[in-house]
Amino acid sequence: MRREARRTVYTLFIAEWLLCVGLLLSLGAYISYAKYLDHKQLASSEQERLANQARVIEKNLASQLVSTNRALEGLLNDLATDTAHQLKGRALNERLKLMAETLTGMSPLLITDARGRVTHASMDSLVGFDASRRAYFQTALRQRSQGVLHVSAPFVSSLGRPSMALVRDIQQADGQFGGVVVAVVESTFSAVLLESVRFTPDTQIALIHGDGQLFVSAPDTLGRGQVNWAQPGSFFNQHKSHGWAFSAFTGTTDASGEIRQLAFRMVEPSPLAMDKALVVMVSRDVSAIYANWRRETSLLAGAFGGVSLAVLLALYIHQRRQRVFNKVAHQREMALRDSDARLQSIFEATPDALLISDEHGRITMVNQQVTPLLGYAMAELLGKPIEDLVPMPSRAAHQRLREGFGATTHTPARAVRKTIKALRKDGSECHVEVSLSRIETNKGLFFASALRDISERQAADEKIRKLAFYDQLTGLPNRTLLLDRLKQVIAASHRQGTLGAMLFIDLDHFKTLNDTLGHDVGDLQLQQAAGRVLGCVRDSDTVARVGGDEFAVILAGLGQSEVEAVKDIELVSAKILAVLSLPYQLGEVTHTGSASIGATVFLGQAASIDDLMRQADLAMYRAKDMGRNGMHFFDPAMETVMVNRVAMEKDLRSAVSAGQFELHYQAQVMALGRVTGAEVLVRWRHPTRGMVSPADFIPLAEETGVILQLGQWVLETTCCQLAKWQNCSGLADLVLAVNVSALQLAQPDFVQQVMSVVERAGINPQHLKLELTESLLVGNVDDIIEKMAVLKSQGIGFSMDDFGTGYSSLSYLGRLPLDQLKIDRSFVSEVLTNTNSAGIAKTIITLAQGLGLSVIAEGVETDAQRAFLASAGCHAYQGYFFSRPLLVEDFEALVLRP
Repeated sequence: MRREARRTVYTLFIAEWLLCVGLLLSLGAYISYAKYLDHKQLASSEQERLANQARVIEKNLASQLVSTNRALEGLLNDLATDTAHQLKGRALNERLKLMAETLTGMSPLLITDARGRVTHASMDSLVGFDASRRAYFQTALRQRSQGVLHVSAPFVSSLGRPSMALVRDIQQADGQFGGVVVAVVESTFSAVLLESVRFTPDTQIALIHGDGQLFVSAPDTLGRGQVNWAQPGSFFNQHKSHGWAFSAFTGTTDASGEIRQLAFRMVEPSPLAMDKALVVMVSRDVSAIYANWRRETSLLAGAFGGVSLAVLLALYIHQRRQRVFNKVAHQREMALRDSDARLQSIFEATPDALLISDEHGRITMVNQQVTPLLGYAMAELLGKPIEDLVPMPSRAAHQRLREGFGATTHTPARAVRKTIKALRKDGSECHVEVSLSRIETNKGLFFASALRDISERQAADEKIRKLAFYDQLTGLPNRTLLLDRLKQVIAASHRQGTLGAMLFIDLDHFKTLNDTLGHDVGDLQLQQAAGRVLGCVRDSDTVARVGGDEFAVILAGLGQSEVEAVKDIELVSAKILAVLSLPYQLGEVTHTGSASIGATVFLGQAASIDDLMRQADLAMYRAKDMGRNGMHFFDPAMETVMVNRVAMEKDLRSAVSAGQFELHYQAQVMALGRVTGAEVLVRWRHPTRGMVSPADFIPLAEETGVILQLGQWVLETTCCQLAKWQNCSGLADLVLAVNVSALQLAQPDFVQQVMSVVERAGINPQHLKLELTESLLVGNVDDIIEKMAVLKSQGIGFSMDDFGTGYSSLSYLGRLPLDQLKIDRSFVSEVLTNTNSAGIAKTIITLAQGLGLSVIAEGVETDAQRAFLASAGCHAYQGYFFSRPLLVEDFEALVLRP
């Protein structure tokens, strides 16, 4: 019997070890898989980032190549049709100089005769230079490919600058070779372009000629001319040999010997016929990409190893103690049952707290380990009911367990073991594992209770569970636990035929708060918001944080009536919106926010979990589009809208380079009708959609960042138009106002961008005015003021657009170097019908006069509105009463009209 009992105990111990190791391995496998997915996601996102950087460079270079080829082709056509020989001598040199100033990064421009002598150039010092030995002249002379843009290998120009030549053949009337026209590309512009998209120190960007020679790189440490990128088997050769427009690789580069993630993109615009393509290479050091991931993985592995070691050590100690206890119990049964001295010595030998109680539950003997565990002196426990050591709610259950164990007619092969809470002397509770054994003596039936403190093990288990299933900042379930509970609710809905709902909640303008006041303040808002949302739902519902400033709520058991379910959802949503609109006390900062909620209703398994998550997300973004601080239910039409939005975004990214945008000019007039200037308004004439409303594409351009490219185009086109008017009577004094987005103004080199455009156009800066909106002042106001002051010192004016509708702070208004306030059309349209709007308009006029600023009203559509504004002191207007937005030709006719 004893051998069989030992075999049973040994089998149980082995099972415990296998179970513990299996659980730890499962947890380790789960953590490893999660980190693998993180690694995979990081690699994918980094490849996409490199591809985007390469695409930006390729678009700019392609635009430069197309513009240069168009200019060279125009020059060739003019030379071919110049029968009167007007294009010669100084006149042709002056034209080349003008072209060099117009073509960004192209200098100098040359024309050679058939023998390679430079006959005309944008730089007078180059006239007469012998270019016949230059590789680009030899290539053109040898190939004689009319219509082909020859791209030379990089070389050092006669001015000592790294350069590359773009060459077109000159064909004489008799078909003979007549020389070449050359545009020399300087490396300076390309280096600035490459550096502008280099965001990390380990990023390397290179522009490589088709034959493998490096033209320019950022940083300039890749060894121009010292590395052959076209070596056999190189990534550059693989990219070119497959003829891919884009390709990505990971491996050791020939240039640095580092393991890097690389992206190659061909620069070969489709309208051009180029004999040699250019290749953009963007790469990052793999060790830098995964540095944070490796650090996090190491910390997680260390924590997991520590917890695993603690668990295995606890199991070892537990089994060791269990063996001791079983040994003690067996010895007690085999020994003389009436030997109290021997029983006491065994008591003191065990590391567990041991108590002996009689069949009535009175404690008759304890060992010294009871004192550190429960806080009682040994003498204090003698004669005390053992149920007094159990918290009140569990005492009845413990008594039934003891009485049922006492009623057993035989002694179990091993002790009965349970995990319970024990009550200490000071009233605190602790988790203990109790092993209960029967002891039959000639004095009656006794019970031996061995208590072991497992509080630390319980805390470790709870910590692992929280790490796996709960958000560490808010304490709410994370996405993993949310999906599990959503799966359960869907199953219950299918089983019971009741409706459920998924809500997505997004805190409005949270990113602005986080960026301006810091992540610590943002974390405080997230914690407070989580508590508020929890207070709005039932215990049976689930609130989770799914990432960033987004929360999700699962509402279960909403009944079988869809009408009643919708009412319940609207009621819960209203409560959530109300509590999230209350002021937050974030340290020393008081902040008032709002939220947007998207909701979708489900019944059973009609929709998948992914579908429900996407539907709630789409509904939430619809709520944001409708003005925020509201709730919106999912509508299938939203998916159609999203598809159209993605298509529009794709078209928008290519619209600038495709020349689909045009500028309209809305006149700004003084009291007597004299046109003093215009606001420049951009319009998108889509080849298939027709004229797209700015209300549709401007917000999308700001979200995707295309507004930077579009804004630069608007500014350049406006300055070019001002340059054309400089010598035109009646147009030379016009001032053009250009709208500037928040994203443009946030660019570190915004001032340099504006001044560079103004200087290239050669215009008077006082004829350019930039219009800002009040919403821009939510960001870094000091930085905005500094940039405005620099531009103002150069003569550029500033107007505050839509004044009175956004951020209002007179202290900031007094510091801004403004020239003008523009009254928003929402007030102008109601000055005759709404006393509030009329009062606001008058206040803005008075405020402008007090600050020494001019004032202009937009949206003036009737003479009565103009008369009211004039009587209030506003004598500058813009609106349909005077002129609609016009194309430049119609606007010029309006201005010059007698």
